[in-house]
Amino acid sequence: MSQIPTPPLETARRISGSGAYIDVAIALPVYNTYTYRVSENLYPMISRGKRVLVPFKNRQVTGYIIEQHESIDRKKIKLVLDILDEEPLFPPSMIPFFKWIADYYLYPIGEVIKGSLPGGINLYDFSAIEITPEGKKALKDPITTPMEKELLCRLTPSCLLRDLSKKVGGKLTGDSIPKALIHHMEKRGLIVSKRELKGIKKKFKTQQCVSLINPDIPKDRFFALRNNIIDFLKTKGETPLKELKDKLPESSGYINYLKKAGNISVFTKRVYRDP
Repeated sequence: MSQIPTPPLETARRISGSGAYIDVAIALPVYNTYTYRVSENLYPMISRGKRVLVPFKNRQVTGYIIEQHESIDRKKIKLVLDILDEEPLFPPSMIPFFKWIADYYLYPIGEVIKGSLPGGINLYDFSAIEITPEGKKALKDPITTPMEKELLCRLTPSCLLRDLSKKVGGKLTGDSIPKALIHHMEKRGLIVSKRELKGIKKKFKTQQCVSLINPDIPKDRFFALRNNIIDFLKTKGETPLKELKDKLPESSGYINYLKKAGNISVFTKRVYRDP
């Protein structure tokens, strides 16, 4: 089923129980935005400026939420597969600017947004080839041709078809791997074709933090230095470990002791990264 370009907002109307709908700018050279339906479990995460993973033609691609409405007068609309960000990558106030650039330069809005963000953060799916157990046996079979063995040797455990063409295409054909060869080997059960997502989700920033558990410490010769840490955490509460060491440089040697004694907790915490 082909994608449905976003209809004008004035055509939207409320349909009971239809859920939420979003207009998505696809990160591909296409000029329209497209409407997708959001399932109930993803509904609380909707926010303009976030990335979504959506089906587009026969692929899964990244897009950007630029509008949201509760209902639409279309029935057959594809579902969003995933929302990729906890926080928006850009504020809604930037969207009119992106639209202006796209209109002025006659450039796809998804590509405009993509170009304004850090590279390498989007997800796309690609054709991949994986060797089967029969394919591994065929490596030792004398009837397997040199071309087939060359290709099978590169599939450990799998490889994107485009990368495979770069690795062995010149050796096999001077250009690219013949599709007939791929189909023939797949039919014999030597390889299997599949779709793989490539790219990265936005990485989350983490930091080590310290919190107070038990303020009672032994009154030995190290009491004063250790008690400085306890008093600091009593006042500040949960604190980044780096901040504690910056404020109390002499504390570094006593943190592990207090941690092992059960007086403090040192843990890793995910923190908000301003895009």
